[in-house]
Amino acid sequence: AEGDRSSAVCVAVVVRPLMALETEKSAKDIVMVLGTQQIQLPSRMNSLDMAPPFSFDRVYRSDGQSGRIYAELAKPLVDRFFQGFNATVMAYGQTGSGKTFTMGTSALDGPIGGGKERGSSEDKVTPASATPKGIIAQALQDVFSYCKSNATTYGTVIKLSYLEIYNEQLQDLLADASPSRVALELRERPDGEVVVEGSVEVEVRSLTDANELIRRGNSNRAVGAHNLNLNSSRSHAVLTMTLEQRCRPDALATCPSKQRFLRSKLRLVDLAGSERVKDTGATGDRFQEGVSINKGLLELGNVINALAEREAAHGDPKRHVPYRNSKLTRLLQDSLGGNSETLFIACISPADVNLEQTTNTLRYATRARAIKNAVHQNTAMTPEEEVAYLREVVMQLQQENAELKSRLYSKGEGGAVGSDKTSYPPPPVSNNNNATKRKSSASGGTVVPVRV
Repeated sequence: AEGDRSSAVCVAVVVRPLMALETEKSAKDIVMVLGTQQIQLPSRMNSLDMAPPFSFDRVYRSDGQSGRIYAELAKPLVDRFFQGFNATVMAYGQTGSGKTFTMGTSALDGPIGGGKERGSSEDKVTPASATPKGIIAQALQDVFSYCKSNATTYGTVIKLSYLEIYNEQLQDLLADASPSRVALELRERPDGEVVVEGSVEVEVRSLTDANELIRRGNSNRAVGAHNLNLNSSRSHAVLTMTLEQRCRPDALATCPSKQRFLRSKLRLVDLAGSERVKDTGATGDRFQEGVSINKGLLELGNVINALAEREAAHGDPKRHVPYRNSKLTRLLQDSLGGNSETLFIACISPADVNLEQTTNTLRYATRARAIKNAVHQNTAMTPEEEVAYLREVVMQLQQENAELKSRLYSKGEGGAVGSDKTSYPPPPVSNNNNATKRKSSASGGTVVPVRV
């Protein structure tokens, strides 16, 4: 669309340390990190021959480097989020590779802990001081700091929604937990945005409120144990933060004309781990969960492949992208190929026993690096928002007019009055040029243009 800018998906790889379970089985670290952008693996198990290296935007050994990962890769996206652009950070990898640790949605992460095994009444929570903060906690801190430091210019509203996809059912983690919790449906708006019908979106006014809300969501999330991971996420989790910024009437002169109203979304995605079901030893519900997880990730891979092929064909719009084949790909439609700056973090195990899975993850990430999104700043108001904005400006003008009259009367009819005047540029223009002529649901009456 006009005004869109091409933005390549940024892809990083995080190599976690060997786990105790792996060292007990004499597993070897077979991942070779070459500088800051390349990784090399053996061509096959128990071989000294190395395969050609994989190249990415950034490669990390995750020995307590969550702060660096956030500062170097995620924070630039969060800064774009403040400017009115949508942003997505998602973590992908095999089960037990460190995705949930990296994002900070695990029971190990201080401000956000939680997680309840499906079919169990016991929470698996570790003390808050157990590990450094993940990306989510650091992003939340930056968002509230930004809102505080810009309070004189923008009035801000922060809303959170938290969803999971469990066995291909879309569920609301902020709704009351119950066995009969209703599955949600996806709907596409006329402008192409995919929305979740009936999901809970909660306004949060402090970092404490946000952390408590996420803890509540995590307590409803599906986790379970199997041979590869004692606390494995059994669902894909998507935390969405919506930031609305409206220039204050007394700060209009300092706001750029196209940035008086901004609405952007920051999507933080913890994908369930890919897994070979035979390795997990799963049966019953765990087996079915594994099948469902792999199906969703397969469809995500198909979307990534299709988008990469479309880019190879110079953005040919005729290339079909199968977003509709799963709930996960529909929900992430904007994040992959749409209106979002996106960071894709591939988390891998260094253990030789995981060579096949690690190789597959790196191939997956390599294809994601070929994707280009079409992003734009989200500045347009709906007709109802424009009405509310104009009313706010009029109220400000009326207040200043009353103050001027008061000064006139206090000095007498012929007294001198100060010549200070405030200039109010026109408000942002709605996408719909007829917005001010239509009946407004917000006002209940006919809205006429207001000259200010």
